[in-house]
Amino acid sequence: MTHPEALRAQAASAPEFRQNEVGIQMLSRSLYSQLFPTLNPSRHAKPDHVDVADKLLTRYDLKGKQEEPVEPINLPLPPLVGDTIEEHFAVLGAEQAQEPFRLCEEFSASNLPLRPQKWSRRAGWSKYSADNPDADPVPVPFPDEDALAFDVETAYKLSPLPILAVAASPRAWYSWISPDFAPLLDEKLAEPAATQFRGGATLIPLGSPSAGGGRIVVGHNVSYDRARVLEEYNLSGTKNDWIDTMSLHFAVSGLSNQQRPDWIAQRKQQEKMQELEALDYNSVPTGGDGGLHDAVWKQERRLDNQALWADVSAMANLRDVVNLHLKRTISKEARGLLASTEPLELAANFDSIIDYCAGDVSVTKDLFSALFPKFVRKCPHPVTFAGMLKMGKGFLPTNGGWSEFIKSADGVFSENTKDIEDSLLQLARAALEMADGEKWRDDPWLCFLNWEPGAYRSKNPEVAGRPKWFRDLWSSPHKRIKLSLSSRVAPYLLKLQWRDCPVYYSKSYGWLFRVPEERQAEFRGEPVTLATDPTAANFDAQVQTFLENHVFFRIPHKDGDDVNCGNPLSKSYLKSFDAGHLTSSFPLAIEILRKSSMCAYWTSARERVTSQLVVPAQSPIEPFISFDGTPGSVILPSTVAMGTVTRRAVEPLWMTAANAKKGIIGTELKSKIVAPRGYAIVGADVDSEELWICSLLGDSALGIHGATPLGFMTLQGSKEKKTDLHSTTGAILGISRDAAKVFNYSRLYGAGQAHSVQLLLKSRPTLDRAEAVEVVSELLRRTRGYRSRRNAGTIWVGGSESHMFNMLEAIADKQPVTPVLSCTIPDALLPEFVGKKFATSRVNWVVQSSGVDYLHLLLVSMDYLMRRMGIHGRFALSIHDEIRFLVSEDQVELAAYALQISNLWTRALFATRLAIDDLPQNVAFFSSVDVDFCLRKEVDMECVTPSNPTPLAKGRRLKIEDVIAYLKTLPASPLGTEELPSVATIRGSTLAATRLPLNEIVEVAREDVKLAAAQAGFATKSRKQSATADAVTEASAESNATSYDTERLPSGGHRGKNTVDEYRPPPPANADSSTGRKVAQGTSPKLLPPHMQHDKSKRDVSSNRSGTFQAATVAKKLDTAPSLAEPIPN
Repeated sequence: MTHPEALRAQAASAPEFRQNEVGIQMLSRSLYSQLFPTLNPSRHAKPDHVDVADKLLTRYDLKGKQEEPVEPINLPLPPLVGDTIEEHFAVLGAEQAQEPFRLCEEFSASNLPLRPQKWSRRAGWSKYSADNPDADPVPVPFPDEDALAFDVETAYKLSPLPILAVAASPRAWYSWISPDFAPLLDEKLAEPAATQFRGGATLIPLGSPSAGGGRIVVGHNVSYDRARVLEEYNLSGTKNDWIDTMSLHFAVSGLSNQQRPDWIAQRKQQEKMQELEALDYNSVPTGGDGGLHDAVWKQERRLDNQALWADVSAMANLRDVVNLHLKRTISKEARGLLASTEPLELAANFDSIIDYCAGDVSVTKDLFSALFPKFVRKCPHPVTFAGMLKMGKGFLPTNGGWSEFIKSADGVFSENTKDIEDSLLQLARAALEMADGEKWRDDPWLCFLNWEPGAYRSKNPEVAGRPKWFRDLWSSPHKRIKLSLSSRVAPYLLKLQWRDCPVYYSKSYGWLFRVPEERQAEFRGEPVTLATDPTAANFDAQVQTFLENHVFFRIPHKDGDDVNCGNPLSKSYLKSFDAGHLTSSFPLAIEILRKSSMCAYWTSARERVTSQLVVPAQSPIEPFISFDGTPGSVILPSTVAMGTVTRRAVEPLWMTAANAKKGIIGTELKSKIVAPRGYAIVGADVDSEELWICSLLGDSALGIHGATPLGFMTLQGSKEKKTDLHSTTGAILGISRDAAKVFNYSRLYGAGQAHSVQLLLKSRPTLDRAEAVEVVSELLRRTRGYRSRRNAGTIWVGGSESHMFNMLEAIADKQPVTPVLSCTIPDALLPEFVGKKFATSRVNWVVQSSGVDYLHLLLVSMDYLMRRMGIHGRFALSIHDEIRFLVSEDQVELAAYALQISNLWTRALFATRLAIDDLPQNVAFFSSVDVDFCLRKEVDMECVTPSNPTPLAKGRRLKIEDVIAYLKTLPASPLGTEELPSVATIRGSTLAATRLPLNEIVEVAREDVKLAAAQAGFATKSRKQSATADAVTEASAESNATSYDTERLPSGGHRGKNTVDEYRPPPPANADSSTGRKVAQGTSPKLLPPHMQHDKSKRDVSSNRSGTFQAATVAKKLDTAPSLAEPIPN
């Protein structure tokens, strides 16, 4: 036996080794018993389920292709703080959420005092008595309150720092005037102060409540206000929790990208209707066609045809959100006063500006009172609330390298843009020589320029007598000829060709390429239609001479064949140059395009980079030195904790920042976030997070990890062996693995055939569309499968991913709730409002919102473990599936340990919430934890770019084996023996006997997919073939194998603490007596302290519609189970 074989045999025979029914290595016995201490026999995989899995994996040639066994991992874990992993997270979430939640409940139920009629003009904070409105305001160092509504105003054209702020609590109002702005409000000091005023220059001190507890601060887009608070820049952090009404709105009534255009159109229609209704019918002639009456009727019909979802949703700006939730109209006109750059004008408008600010505070408080109860009903788990608060506390340290970075990027950018302009100008001057003898007429590109000569007597000698196309390049502000790649003449000057055909610009169709008729068959799609009738909209006089023997095609666009190409020199066409599809007779063209691509990122990101508020870490802020000994600074990211309909966080710069690329200016941006001296940046990327979530949903149909082809490829596929999902898809489509990754995720998010075809054509632009459709159709048939009609609807069958899509669609269509933390989809996407519309958005929501659950669970776990192990550090930033912390340098191994435990706990909860009480070892831990001095995607990225020629030193990676080895060097366990007192109190007093029931949607969704496994696996050989008698018989024989026993998924979630075979979970109180299944609405589990409990049956939507699963819905699902003996449709 060879050495590797001996090692594998040793691993497989280890006492701790475990594998599941399809041969996948699972958690070691030790870890398994700690994570799943109470065993539920009804959740054990049944033999017929195993048989179905075996046949599915055999069909897709996956059986027996497991990864080789490795040494079982044994990692010391702290005891669960509940009897199960579900209770564990319920306790942790409640412990971390209870104090801010209590403050939120009290604040939302309170009223603000009457707003002051007169405002202090004194610098600093002033307090206004609620008991005596006529009393003079009292100077205070800060608002000594534990709950505040808060808003900040800046003279934003002068400075990003505030000039004033207003706060309010149920006890008092407060105002703050910047010491830089206050002198302008004093008549004696205003004139001299105006000469020195450059906008706000001071941060707002908010202090800490004297009671010593935490504080909530409520605002709309509150990260903007947080970034102007002094104490938030302290490395040690604060006890402030920032509650964003914008985030609450997104979770309750946000709009998906698909819906926004329709919502805006709906709003315009409503405004038009209001205008029509405001007219005097008697004073306006109706006319022969009905006139005004007819217009009103038509407008009413348009509104009647709009979906209900538009009435329960809104855009995220304060005006629209207030209009939706409070039914009020607010004016934002006063904001225009803050655009002034004249100090005395700002001072003259002080009363209007501070009243505007106070008005926003008042309406934000009312908005919070309306939204918070709705949010809690939408997102009932305390982990969601606690995770949202943590996401709003980002902290990014930097140093003097920040300003050097901007200076360097600007310098290289200017140099390259000048080179581009000089090169284009050189080509333009060369083209001018074609005017002699009108040589331009025979040039396939220059013939389309306007060669009408200008006057030779001109005030501007540079363009005197020149053709019009050249004269049009003159820039009066710059007083010179100005050319760039965005200039319309640039593709002509560069003599661009698409597949050897000259380009041409059409006002109707954008950039085209001209093809001789005899070559038309070489190109996919239909040519555009250019009219010969001068009165037609698409008439083009310049091409009339070519229409007899040429046709024109659009230059392909990434968004589809019917989308106009606006500029073939944009960065999106660089790949077309590399592939040889877009060419030029000038070698200079490719160099120009590469320089343009080099500048593209800085062009788009520069304004966001330079507008970052970078605050030096010096008194009165806690000072610190950066890792390299230079003075430190801090950036607070502008994070909206829930900034999309999926509850994903958004941030305009950091969450969209590119990773460093050698040829792109400014892409070293993230590496300019550097750790303070004595600290390191510690974090990890969740491996294939959303792909794993999707595959787990599919596997849950059989209750076995890796039971479906998608699940098996996700868990056991190898990039090196090209057996993973992305490599397999790439091979089918003839595209790279990276391109296939984009393709796969778009498909998992619900994208259909049309979008998939477009993605394929983007990667293979020479592919004929019909061939692309055929290739994509075949891929979708092999992956998604095809629809099979059922009495209660249709399900996907016959594909490697059919189970996953059935589960996703069952959740998205029936009861859109995340399977793990039970967050409900926003009102605008609820089935009762959209029906079957916006299916892609709803499926996408299930996946991405579950990914948000994953992040929140990680954050809550890390908060607990860092406190338990005494790790000195704080959350820094999360970018979707990446999470980063600032950690004391001597504790980075402990932080890596905490991260690995957090990931293990989180994956275990996902599995058990989908009724699989086990976890594969290879997904239980992060592949590695990064320890670095700067922020970057990988610790070994040198971050060399045109603006950063010096490579960075490498960080290090800590694998799980490194963590275990470190723990063995410690004299005692870092976990200690005592539970945190606050956690022990929560567990002992409130949650000792609770159980979190399995999400109802998981149980009902399984009824949708329970027969798909057998039929997909072996009922047919081809979609076009009817099932043979043998296949039908075999499929029928598998009926029992996929008829899931309802006892396996107890609605009450009670799990036995022994393994007695006779164990049966007690049916819920409102269960059907014959099936034991829950068939009516019920209340949510009492997971939270009494003040955090809510009735889930009262799901809130703007129209007061309610309900989770209706009894009739569930009963119908149970009564209409299809027979596997029916033939597969042709």
